[in-house]
Amino acid sequence: TSYSSSSAASGGTAPYGYSSSGTLPPGLSLSVASGQVAGTPTTTGTYNFTVSALDANGCPGSRAQTIVVTCPTMTIAPSTISDGFVSNAMNAPLTLTGGTAPFSWSINPGTLPPGLTLGSSTTAANTISGTPTTTGAYTFTVRVQDTYGCVGTQAYTVNIRSLKVGNLVWSDTNDNGVKDTGENGIAGV
Repeated sequence: TSYSSSSAASGGTAPYGYSSSGTLPPGLSLSVASGQVAGTPTTTGTYNFTVSALDANGCPGSRAQTIVVTCPTMTIAPSTISDGFVSNAMNAPLTLTGGTAPFSWSINPGTLPPGLTLGSSTTAANTISGTPTTTGAYTFTVRVQDTYGCVGTQAYTVNIRSLKVGNLVWSDTNDNGVKDTGENGIAGV
């Protein structure tokens, strides 16, 4: 995110010349003509520096400053992924808000259900897709790191179940054509 702050001098006789001592955040610079500190910070941390000004008569003035650079909030959506079935293709789109591209997506900690993979996107959109091969409950975290090292995570649990005809055939007791609560699948089918 871009940053801009003025350290313009007052009093004395214009024009003023500006300089800094200490450490400005990487990506920011001081304008020697205006005293403005501006740019896009690239490294998190706390930075202490002093802006000094000299007026047209050589009279000095200074001000100590601190800039704290933090990572932006990075949010991965959606917050849940639908459960799946063995041998049925799945496609779960993921979207990131916040951070600065390019991005590096990974699964850490945990593992995806066998048969599913995380795409290799470097943009704010990615996908978990494939065809699950093994039943079970799988807990994993999608992790995204941006170009400046800032990180966003989202934990998921996905249940992969076996699919049998009995899951699709049920006793429709009220004849409405919809599998309602209490209308169980037919076992053994």
